[in-house]
Amino acid sequence: KEGSSVTSLVVSSKHNFFATGAQRDGIVNLWRMAPEGSMTVLPSADLDAPATQPTPPRPVDEYKAIKILSFTGHTHDSILDVALYNSETRVASCDGEVHTWDLESTPAVSSSSRGSSGGPSTVASPRSLRVFSDDSQSRFTTVCGLSQMDPATLLAGTDTGIVRFLDTRTGNVNFHWQASAQKAKCTRLLSIPSSLGANEAGMSVLVGLASGHCVIIDRRTGLVRASWR
Repeated sequence: KEGSSVTSLVVSSKHNFFATGAQRDGIVNLWRMAPEGSMTVLPSADLDAPATQPTPPRPVDEYKAIKILSFTGHTHDSILDVALYNSETRVASCDGEVHTWDLESTPAVSSSSRGSSGGPSTVASPRSLRVFSDDSQSRFTTVCGLSQMDPATLLAGTDTGIVRFLDTRTGNVNFHWQASAQKAKCTRLLSIPSSLGANEAGMSVLVGLASGHCVIIDRRTGLVRASWR
């Protein structure tokens, strides 16, 4: 929507796409980069397919973002966060609730890069899988995947400083940890650090709070390992 500002962005490290969420339009879009004027065809299960046939290298300014998928059906207009999970074949979006989407069930679609500059383009909408709502009268503000150790689990932070573990297979909230002793502290960022040592990879959760504090939580026990501002 014209006038909407991008509020979140996630880039796939395994596949040829990136996703953006925006304020005011309630839509998450999936994009690929391709030379201007080229065509791209997306089979539903082939996320690694190149956007175009191999071509000689071109200057960066000759490439345009092609919108290939649109995630519609959100409850609220502002997208607060976007994440990838399940080997980056699924997308989670947060608009106060957490929505999950299956990329591999998306039908094939053809799109012209002319659509990135305002012209008509054809996009598909992935199938929605589950919607998670917080039952404690708070709302989700951020979401991230739990890594390859548990690819079907999402972490979701709330506006009261709580981190919840969401099981996308069953739709259950397995458990939660309190990231802030002051429940009024909104969760702004979640991440799984990979540089705390080989034996600790995936075992800690980094939480960023609206107060300016960063907290590292042991995801096995919920104990705060470190906190700073």
